[in-house]
Amino acid sequence: MFFLLFVEKVLPQVSKVYFKQHFFDSYLSFKSDNTMDLLLHFVKLAPQVRFKLDDSKSIEKLESALLTINQRFMMEKRVTDILELLEQTLEKIRDPSFH
Repeated sequence: MFFLLFVEKVLPQVSKVYFKQHFFDSYLSFKSDNTMDLLLHFVKLAPQVRFKLDDSKSIEKLESALLTINQRFMMEKRVTDILELLEQTLEKIRDPSFH
């Protein structure tokens, strides 16, 4: 969780290139974590992370990570909070204002 909080604080202060070179892959590695609080924070950060991405390959990686989380929890009724957040986040990052 500390890393995700750190990323949240440094996102506005670092360039797109620096973020992608030093933080993006580590950020994406949280998609496979099983801790719900970490996953929720991961998803909440996705729109801010999307602002730091300008190449289609990285954008696809981010979307893929979100869809992976979505598929993992799709069948579980008790995790509707993350599914709702995922839907909202995917809508945000697909919005043309992020391009």
